[in-house]
Amino acid sequence: MKFEMEPQDIEAIAEKVSEKVLKPLLSRIEGRGEKDVIFDVKGAAEYLHVAASWIYKQASLKTIPFSKVGKYLKFRKKDLDKLIDDGMVKPVPTLRAVKCANKIRRKKGGEKAWKKESISVEASTG
Repeated sequence: MKFEMEPQDIEAIAEKVSEKVLKPLLSRIEGRGEKDVIFDVKGAAEYLHVAASWIYKQASLKTIPFSKVGKYLKFRKKDLDKLIDDGMVKPVPTLRAVKCANKIRRKKGGEKAWKKESISVEASTG
């Protein structure tokens, strides 16, 4: 059985294979090299911009992931990146920020300041 295809059909198939199969495989291979970066205590401290003593303390408290090679502590870059991402503080939505600011004003200015501020917030959000 012989099958003939137009050149543009062959190019379209090659494009789809490249996009669906080869690109994901290549991105995994390229990303793998960065995941295998391993730091010692000094390198981890420099990477996180903290003191080496902080790294030792966190390792002793087991709040930072590490491995031991003999007596040496080792840290994977991907674990340190995850540590940073997990500690990321999310921005506060605008309305919530206004309510927090009003609570602070209430504590400073008493009940009258709180009522005045809440009326103006309700009028502007309504």
